[in-house]
Amino acid sequence: MDLKDKNSSDVEQIAEVMIRFGGGDLEARVPRTREGSSVDKLAFVVNLTMEELAARFRESEQQVAALEARQQDLEKANQELMETQARLRHLGKLAALGEISAMIAHELNQPLTVITGYASHMLDGKHEPLLPRTRAHVETIRRCAGQMKTTIENLTRFSRKDDFNISPTHALEPADATLRLFKHQFERLDIVCTLQAAGTVAEVLIDSSMIQQVFMNLLCNARDALTTLPPGAPRRIEVTVEPSLRTVRYLIRDSGPGVRAEDQERIFQPFFTTKGPAAGTGLGLSLSRDIVKQMGGTLELIPSVSGGCFALSLPMAPPAS
Repeated sequence: MDLKDKNSSDVEQIAEVMIRFGGGDLEARVPRTREGSSVDKLAFVVNLTMEELAARFRESEQQVAALEARQQDLEKANQELMETQARLRHLGKLAALGEISAMIAHELNQPLTVITGYASHMLDGKHEPLLPRTRAHVETIRRCAGQMKTTIENLTRFSRKDDFNISPTHALEPADATLRLFKHQFERLDIVCTLQAAGTVAEVLIDSSMIQQVFMNLLCNARDALTTLPPGAPRRIEVTVEPSLRTVRYLIRDSGPGVRAEDQERIFQPFFTTKGPAAGTGLGLSLSRDIVKQMGGTLELIPSVSGGCFALSLPMAPPAS
């Protein structure tokens, strides 16, 4: 091969490398002989130019990636802002609903007291004896009015309070009182709920009304989880009370789908909910954990193979002596 043909071949090789570089192969370089020839000098200049272009191209890619990441962050922040605004609007509705509920409870309490009083007066039999059939009807009226009065009293106790009224309370009392509120609702939804104590139950040092709010939130979540099950699937809620040395532990289990692994770390975050803005505010568990913490207790999610399980621990009251 003469010198002319060799130079032509070298130039073609340089052209091929430049084509590869233009096609996206940023590592493509012209091989050099380092013999000081014109072609070798040309290869040096071409390689140097491609290295500079490759560095600028990579820098541009990094800038584009940073801009895309920033755009995604802005879109995420905007979405979170919209969701927060929607939930705050929903909270405003809930606050108004709470005030209306308190007013209705107050208005209903007086006529229920009158109904219960008149029913008791009729059953006394001091004036006119009642026929057995009539007595049974009046007994039913008094019993139903008493149930309604109890429900209203329990709901009234859930009103917001500025300070905690801490006192020794039997450990089963707040759970039992809350379950009574759900009794008819659970029966209508075919939910079987049990409350049992593992061992001798002592007293806990709590604000009973506030702890009932905690049980209300936990039972509402369990109920909503169970309503997502297909027809015919078992719907169970088990509340177990386990006393220990210094605390009383409540386990609230349900046979629902449980909490997804990706949601477990965020389940107690304010405004986080898996129910959607129309069904949940995302504040129930967050507020419940805060209430329990201020009373010296803990509230945590227990990962379960099947169903949901929350553990509530409350400080045990010291002996009366």
